[in-house]
Parts: sequence; structure tokens; C-alpha cells
Amino acid sequence: QVVSAVQEKKGGELLNALHDLATLNFSGDEKANDLLQHLLSRCAVPYANMLQTWLKHGKVHDPYGEFMIEITNKSFREN
Repeated sequence: QVVSAVQEKKGGELLNALHDLATLNFSGDEKANDLLQHLLSRCAVPYANMLQTWLKHGKVHDPYGEFMIEITNKSFREN
């Protein structure tokens, strides 16, 4: 059930899927919930780092297209 819920997801969509599984589907299963919380916390690190870099420096480094912000103007990419 977990694999099918997160398969093909990345970035915020993956974080949301893990959160939903932990809170909606496995809230009564302590071991499953612990595992999902661990996965969620580990998956959140790169996303949080991208968010922090964007907020503090206005730069986006997202080689896999996982972040919620997408740079579409070439002049922003070069700076």
C-alpha cells in the first residue's frame, strides 16, 4: 500500500503522500507510523534545504524538478 501510494511521486507531492499515509492510513499502527515518520523526516531534508536557499538567497537549485518553484526566465538562471 505504501509503495503504490508514493510510486512516481517526488518533491512536495511525495511529502504529502507520506504525511497522508501516516496520519490517515496508519495512525493506529505504531510501527508503520514510526517508519512513515522516519521516511517523511528524511525526505523533507532536501526539500527544506531548497526552500531555505530560495527564501534566503533567492536561488533555486533543483536538478530533478522537485521543488514548487520553477525558473522559467533564462536571466534568472544565470544569476
